Amino acid sequence: MHTKNKLRGWRRPRIAITNNVSQSNTVQKAIYLRRMRAHNRRIREQKRRIQKVVTSSQPRNKWIVLLTTCVKTPSNSLDDQEYRTTLYKTQIQKWLNNTNYEIVVVESSGCNSFSELESNKRLHVYTTIITNCGSSSQSEASSMLYVLDQIKNEDFYIHCTHILKVTGRYYLQNIEHILDNYPLQNMNMYVQQRKHRSIREQNTEYYGIKKDLLTDFLEPVVFTGLMEKRLYEFIDMKRMVCILPSFPNNIARGGDGLILNPL
Repeated sequence: MHTKNKLRGWRRPRIAITNNVSQSNTVQKAIYLRRMRAHNRRIREQKRRIQKVVTSSQPRNKWIVLLTTCVKTPSNSLDDQEYRTTLYKTQIQKWLNNTNYEIVVVESSGCNSFSELESNKRLHVYTTIITNCGSSSQSEASSMLYVLDQIKNEDFYIHCTHILKVTGRYYLQNIEHILDNYPLQNMNMYVQQRKHRSIREQNTEYYGIKKDLLTDFLEPVVFTGLMEKRLYEFIDMKRMVCILPSFPNNIARGGDGLILNPL
């Protein structure tokens, strides 16, 4: 009996010590977790402050919009020409109503289709006739180079930093808010999400670009006719490229009539 009591007496302190260690570990763990949460809060707050400073210190982009239109093609019908004219007018009006941007329109088939809209001082329409082009990309690139030469001395062009090129059949919903609040300013290019990596093509329904880079980008397209391939390669060359969010769309593109939704 004496031996058992000694053994019991020897075991009880071990149990008590184990319980104390367990309680101590729990308390230490709770203290550690509180400290880690406080530390993580401080880190997040520091990151927010840094991001705010970086964003506010960046020069803000100053945009103009360049819409490319082509009412007549070598083969389209009068019905299609009327459809295009109505569609272009509708979309131009949306750009004027829903943004504060200066809107430049270049019509590459010589049609004077938008005169009724030109009372708006933010709309600048230029008409030319592009002939002997083997592809729509060549025609579009040629018309854009033409209009860049026409507007180079205009105040709205001189004071802009970036050009948002959009095919004239599209309006990009809420685009001004998106670009004004985009966290990365002063980038070389802003492109859409649609691309085809397997054939190295970047969609060109719309893209934003520093105005000083646009001529360099377009000139090879006049000869090759490969706008999408040129843009894919140009992105690799110039870096500093951002991908914009997608936009809802229910308008078919020219040529194959495919509706890209989202755009």
